[in-house]
Amino acid sequence: MIETFITYLEKEKRYSKHTCKSYLSDLQQFALYCQLQYDDSNIDRASTEIIRSYIVWLMDKHYSAKSIHRKIISLRQYYKYLIKAGVIQSNPAQGIPLPKIPQRIPVYVNEDSMKSIGSADGHDIENYEAIRDEAIIEMLYVTGMRLSELIHLKIADVNFEAMNIKVMGKRSKERLIPMGQKLAEHLQQYLDYRQRFKFENSPDSWLFLTRKGQIMYPLLVYRIVNKFLSEVTTLEKRSPHILRHSFATHLLNAGADMNAIKELLGHSSLASTQIYTHSDFETLKKIYQKSHPKA
Repeated sequence: MIETFITYLEKEKRYSKHTCKSYLSDLQQFALYCQLQYDDSNIDRASTEIIRSYIVWLMDKHYSAKSIHRKIISLRQYYKYLIKAGVIQSNPAQGIPLPKIPQRIPVYVNEDSMKSIGSADGHDIENYEAIRDEAIIEMLYVTGMRLSELIHLKIADVNFEAMNIKVMGKRSKERLIPMGQKLAEHLQQYLDYRQRFKFENSPDSWLFLTRKGQIMYPLLVYRIVNKFLSEVTTLEKRSPHILRHSFATHLLNAGADMNAIKELLGHSSLASTQIYTHSDFETLKKIYQKSHPKA
């Protein structure tokens, strides 16, 4: 039933491939545990006691609270599906308590560092990748979109007349993100360079392409972002999501409405956006110096 459940998540719930892969990995790991410990890999027959022993085993193996939390959710969702399918009558994972995940303050790049976008020597007509990489960095930072959303953008999704970008978010939820003049100019320049390299510029073409004219892949975008961030910041973590954190944090520090940021990020609930209600030390210092009478 595991394969049927994953297909259900993909086709009906429209979960992303990454999410489905995580669910599959979690369920397969639990099945392996059941086989090794109880000589029965059919997790459809697992009891609450077996699941509890599995969680203890995960803790003994020093899995993080975040990982254990996700694995319990995976089991809960799987058994919820089995109840819906009439395979079982009760959810053995429902009563398993979820470990509390320590809230992390999002890591982001300061605004001055991000001003260097566009300063690289990307105007060499022989260097398609330099122009593309610059456009990718600016797209991620100026729009706050996710890595998967960027990869699956098509040329038709960029509306230069309305100055917006159509993004297909999680669970196929569509949203529009405003596009500033500078980003529009960079994207137009990038599309002009694409033509010089004989890449197809039809509306249905992927917006960002490899040098071989194929759709971008996650690892390549990671490398592009890592290279850029390593030149402007000393942060240890230099992933595309850092640019998304930077987008949201800079908007919030500039006084943007929390609900507006929520819509721009494509969050389903305000709780997901509220992790950005922090201020870095420099911002706090400025507020203190400006507001306190004896600062």
